[in-house]
Amino acid sequence: MAALDVKVKSIHLRWNIPTISAIKEVFYPKSITPENYLSCKLPEGGFGGLFSLTFTSPAASQAFFDNMPFQKGQSLGTNFTHACPYTILAHYFELEWAAEYGVKEGLVRTSVGVEEMGGSSGWFQIRS
Repeated sequence: MAALDVKVKSIHLRWNIPTISAIKEVFYPKSITPENYLSCKLPEGGFGGLFSLTFTSPAASQAFFDNMPFQKGQSLGTNFTHACPYTILAHYFELEWAAEYGVKEGLVRTSVGVEEMGGSSGWFQIRS
């Protein structure tokens, strides 16, 4: 049941993130590359509880991340919603190299947990 909860919440969060002028792109498999994902997912599977956000500037990314009212850290394998500044953590000493492949410095990766919907969906009611 937890996997279904995450699947439903991921779709809800992905499509209900309000228009925030600082957000440039939302990366979620269902909307970016569904054909690639559909070719290897199980019939009863979903698109997962992981999505990434890019921003109009590193400062906008930092402000958004700093004000997200949930857990932050590098592990995306927990059962609660949290986020990490992916590029900074994974490629800190090679930011220029990552940028050559289109990986934005301010990318924030969010992993959706199994807590109640009322909590996590409200986190994205932040307005710029």
